[in-house]
Order: sequence, then C-alpha cells, then structure tokens
Amino acid sequence: MTDFSSPDPQRIRVYNVSGTLNSPSFSGFSSFNTGTIDTDYPTLLEIECVNGGTLDISAGTFTGMDYIQEFYISNCVISDLPDNVFADFGTLNYFKIEGGSIGATQTNSLNGLNVARFSSPSPLGTFIIYNSPMNTGTLASGFLNPLTTVTTIMLKNIGLNSIEANMFSQNTLVRNLSIAGNNFQELPNNIFSGLDALMFLDMSDVPFNCSCSNVWFFDYLVEHKISIIGAAVCSEPSLYNLQRATIFQDENCPYDPCGKMPGNNADPRCHTIFQVFGYVVTCGSLLVALTAIYLYLNTRLHIAMPKFRLEQKKKNAWIKVQDSLYKGVVNMIPPASTGVNGVKLPPIRKAMRKRFVSPNEIQPFDLQNSSDLEKDDLAKESKEDNIAPFGNNQTTNEESDQSKTDLEVSMANGQ
Repeated sequence: MTDFSSPDPQRIRVYNVSGTLNSPSFSGFSSFNTGTIDTDYPTLLEIECVNGGTLDISAGTFTGMDYIQEFYISNCVISDLPDNVFADFGTLNYFKIEGGSIGATQTNSLNGLNVARFSSPSPLGTFIIYNSPMNTGTLASGFLNPLTTVTTIMLKNIGLNSIEANMFSQNTLVRNLSIAGNNFQELPNNIFSGLDALMFLDMSDVPFNCSCSNVWFFDYLVEHKISIIGAAVCSEPSLYNLQRATIFQDENCPYDPCGKMPGNNADPRCHTIFQVFGYVVTCGSLLVALTAIYLYLNTRLHIAMPKFRLEQKKKNAWIKVQDSLYKGVVNMIPPASTGVNGVKLPPIRKAMRKRFVSPNEIQPFDLQNSSDLEKDDLAKESKEDNIAPFGNNQTTNEESDQSKTDLEVSMANGQ
C-alpha cells in the first residue's frame, strides 16, 4: 500500500484478508500529517480476515504506522507472533485481537510495543486477546512484560491451560484484569504480587480444582480490596461441580482473619499483635492519667486541710472570745432601775441584750456615750440618796434637791 499519501487517511480498514502481509505493507502512510487529525476520533488500523482466513505478519509489516492509536485484528488464524512484530506502532491506546486463533507466541513478541491511556479522544490503555484460542494452551514466558503502562488486560476465552506466577509481574499499573473462560484449574499463590493498582478481577467460568489451598485468592482479594467480577466455579471435587468456589470455601476451609499476621484470631475479626499492643498502651496511659489525677487531688487536699483546720480553730476561738465578752459585759450590768421621782428608766440589761444579739454577732457598744448607762448611774445615785442616815435630813434634803437638779439636767442631756 504505497499510493495513499493524499489525502491522509485517519482510519484504515483492511478486510477480507487471507495470507501474508509483507514487510513493509503500509509504507505509503509514513508521511502522514498528524496536523490534519480530527481529534474527535482516534487514528485506527483494522485488519479483518475472511472467514477462516490466515494472517502471516512479521517485524516491519507495520513500518510507518507509529501515528496509529488503536489497532484491531479480527477473525484471523495467526500461525505465529514473531519477535518485535508490533514494534512499529510504538505506544497504542487500544490493542485487540479477537476471534480466529494464535498458533504460538514468543517472549519478545511484544517488544517495542507499549499500551497506555491517551488523553484524547478517549483514554483506554487496553490490551485484549479475546476468543482467540492459543494452540499451545499457554503464553510464552514474559510475553506481557513490555506492557508496563497498560491499565486493562483481557485474556478471555483463549484456552489457557496454565498461568505462570510471573505472567503479570511487569504490569504494575493494571487496574482491570480478566482471565475468565480459560481452562487452568489453579492459580499460583503469588500471581498478584506487585499489582497494587488492581481493582477488578474477572475469573468467571474458570473450572477450579477446589481445595482450601487452591482458593487462597479469595482471602487475598478481600484483604487487598479487589472486587471480583463474575463467579469462580469448581470442577472438582464432584460434589461441588459447577458450584461457586466461595461455597466450597465456606463449608470446608477454616477462616483465619489474621492470615500471616501474628495476632489473636477472634473470628470474624483479627486482633493483630500491633492492635493488642495498642490496646495495652492505651489502657496503661489511661491508668497513668487516672493515677496522676488522684495524686494531684490528694496532694491538694493534704495541703489545704491544715490551713482549713487552722482557720476553723481561729474561728472557733474567736467565737469563744466573743461569747465570753458577751457574757462578761452582760453580767456586769445591774438590774433595771425602778425609776427616779416617779420616772421609770428602761431596763439596761435588756438594752444590752439587744446590742448583743448573739455570740457570733457582737455589735459595737460605747460605754461612755450610752444613755442607758447614764440612766443607770442616776438610778444608783437616787437609791443612795434614799437610804442616807436618818439624822441628816437637812443635808439629805439639800442633796436631794441637788440630785433632782442634777437628775433633771442629766435627763435633759440624755434627751
């Protein structure tokens, strides 16, 4: 094909193929002007064989096709995929072989080819071999190794009788993986090692020889949060033929939630040694905190109690002093006077009691300015005048007059 330089075809479809595509078969497209690409559509090359047609390709068949983004081969009986057969494509957004069959693969069949997600028009990063049985029943060791940036791998219904442990070891960015519809009966227990980006796994219609050691992957997928698409089924033992492998596992295999982690198996949960250590540290920290709080409060209490007791003693002593003072003052006050010249004075003791309401509430009392005490003094003087000696009447009368005058003055002053 050497006569297609103008116009530049963005999508090329070659159909009814049967035979050999020589090297180079597409040299006429080597000068493709990528500036004319309609970014709403991918650049595509599709080869479709006639029903039952063969396809023989080799390194260099696709020279000049490095601008292609998506590549399809359909319904072709491919005798062999030789080394570097797809290297001229460089990096593809989408690669698919569907239908027909593949005679053999080589370790370096995909050398020079990579598959990655393109930014436009639709990011895929997909590699598919679907419904194309492998005549050898297996892929060559390291066949998928060049696909280091692929995100989706589908090897569905291609007649794989076995899968190597390192088949996907270099496909570390793969998110979606399908190995459904193949004939292998068990998986190596480290086949998913390093596939940290894996999110979805399809193993439907795989006839597993179910045993507790062969269904190990269920626990692994749960532990690594990988979703299973479809159902893995048992072919053996016969009691579980065509039943879900999960049923066999639930009925026959003891579950260890700890797996390989040291810890306490408390089905359905695992308390790892790190969790147990964390619990112990947490409880110990809580105990230390409570002890510290107790010691703090106890220390504050021991510091505060002597001070409180001293203040209480001072208060009690002050109350006793006030009580004694109250009793002493009250006892020194004479009874209320009956009066002078017909004038009755108020009871001084009662007045004093009014001033001293209670031992705890002693009010100030000024003896020098108290009208009650002055009245009491006058009463005492009147009493002394009344009991003067009988023979001294004149003196007594004079003193009485003087006392009356004094009394009147004193009462006037008192009023």
